Amino acid sequence: MNFNIVKNQVKRLGFVYNGVHHIYTFYLSCLKNWKRFKCRERIYSYGDDNPDKTFYVIGVNHTSAGLFAIVKSIGCHVIYAIQKGYIPVIDMQNFRSQLNDGVNEGNAWEAYYKQPCNYGLGDIKHSKNIVVSSSLPYPDGVEIGFDTTLDKNSYDKYHDLFKQYIVPNVAVATYADMKYANVIADKKQVLGVLCRGTDYTENKPVGHSIQPSPQQAIDKVREVMAEQGFEYVFLATEDKKIFDHFKHEFGDKLLFSGQKLYDGMNGKKYLSEIPVSCSAEKWQNIVDYYATIYILSKCDGLVAGLTCGSICSYFMTDGYEYVYFWNLGKY
Repeated sequence: MNFNIVKNQVKRLGFVYNGVHHIYTFYLSCLKNWKRFKCRERIYSYGDDNPDKTFYVIGVNHTSAGLFAIVKSIGCHVIYAIQKGYIPVIDMQNFRSQLNDGVNEGNAWEAYYKQPCNYGLGDIKHSKNIVVSSSLPYPDGVEIGFDTTLDKNSYDKYHDLFKQYIVPNVAVATYADMKYANVIADKKQVLGVLCRGTDYTENKPVGHSIQPSPQQAIDKVREVMAEQGFEYVFLATEDKKIFDHFKHEFGDKLLFSGQKLYDGMNGKKYLSEIPVSCSAEKWQNIVDYYATIYILSKCDGLVAGLTCGSICSYFMTDGYEYVYFWNLGKY
């Protein structure tokens, strides 16, 4: 065998690989830059009203995101607006999410939450200074990362955000308080547990946090109850199999909000794709989920996988006696 020929062939292949790699890297860079350009902020003027104010219209399409993934994204845009001296206005009338059935059907955000600064789209339609947000889920420099969840500065910052700007409307707040009173009543030492299943664990979305198995969760809950003296378990889950596991283990010590449980995905990829009979049912399902996370935030302790729901619960609470998040890596 002529080793010089082999050596030359390998060298040529290396040149070809490096060339293709550089071209592909350049292509990805161009694609990323094009996406950022396409999704950039835009500045508009629709009249002469409010010349002393700049409104920041938050418009992001959240086609498959759950409620608290949406809330987490909106919260980051609100922080960005406040930092810039803008007044945030959330637009879910002209942008699609699971909170509405389509486009131009009213501002779906207001069916669940108040506007952050009490300005709606109708209030600013003739305003002089309007910035429409980037349509990316997170604005430059602001993102609630899972790795910062237990950081004290992050807690203070995002807790204040939820208290001041991410506020449920009267109907949702009243319903959540009623649910809390019915489920928790005068019970003390309640350990809140969030355990995701269904579309999250079936799809294993790339880059998202790996969730504990039901048995891992049960084992940890028993350990924490024994060590910390918790008497009850409040379970936040949408998965019927997980609920059945916990009910078998904890019996009358298990508390549950009554949120809708799913026994499989019925051929759908995301929970948001499972059809409902009417808009009222969709509203009820979402409000029940909000109430569940609200109750979770009112528990005395928290044991949870890292999800948008558990993180929002952590920032909604006025303080847990005990907190444990599984950090099992990423899918």
